[in-house]
Amino acid sequence: MKLPDFEATDSPHPGQYHGACLSKACPRPNRHGRTDERVEWIGTPERLNELLEAADVLLISAPLTRATHGLIGAVGLQRMKADAVLVNVARGEIVQERPLYDHLVKNPRFMACIDAWWVEPVRHGEFRMDQPFLNLPNVIASPHNSAQGTGAHDMSLRRAVENCRRALTGETPLHLIGPDERLI
Repeated sequence: MKLPDFEATDSPHPGQYHGACLSKACPRPNRHGRTDERVEWIGTPERLNELLEAADVLLISAPLTRATHGLIGAVGLQRMKADAVLVNVARGEIVQERPLYDHLVKNPRFMACIDAWWVEPVRHGEFRMDQPFLNLPNVIASPHNSAQGTGAHDMSLRRAVENCRRALTGETPLHLIGPDERLI
């Protein structure tokens, strides 16, 4: 597969390559199979294995649904490059905890940046790790605060207000999800 020869900074939206690699190979998955971004191919969920094999950096920003729960396990991690970086800013349960830990131990050049944990205070009433990720030199950890960046709350508020306007004027709100995509 030939991938585009450009840097992520060539994007009309620099820094917004969620679910894609941040080097010259920039496949970008989405469930619809279309994008306005300058990419050579789009990896829909059916092409996840291709994305895992091509990605230098995989940034997970998907919602937790029946389809995404446990989506990345031992087999998916083995498909990734030995020196790849996995960044999870979504929900911990999208990546299987024990297989990720085992993969990090066995592959010291592989790195994980974990912002979303498996048991967190807001959703579970406590914080807990079943594996000692913080003892590994190839893990960067943060307390699930990636959404605290400049403008994140403003963007969410603008989207909510727009959807309220659409609903009140009889238009269909944007970004609706079906029953199969709802949170677990």
